[in-house]
Amino acid sequence: MTVDEIYELVAMNIYNNIETNSWEKAILNIHGSNTSMGFDGYYCDNGKKIALNVHNFDLDVEFALMELHEITTEGNSDQWNVAVFTLLPDGSFNIDFNYE
Repeated sequence: MTVDEIYELVAMNIYNNIETNSWEKAILNIHGSNTSMGFDGYYCDNGKKIALNVHNFDLDVEFALMELHEITTEGNSDQWNVAVFTLLPDGSFNIDFNYE
């Protein structure tokens, strides 16, 4: 998969697990490495944080995120073990990578 395909897969899985049309943004917290990846998240609806049911995400998401980690840390540059994927209702998104 390409990085863009991974981002699209993540965004679609977040979107497909939001249970309202009035949401303001969704956040997916990602943590892991090339060999293991975990994630949880929530969306904001009228000022309330509502948990995303990440257990309903496609199984490919975990593997795609491990692949994203491998691609973006290739050559030991830009190391990260946590990321925050923010999705807005218009389909725009941002992802912040950090090392903790």
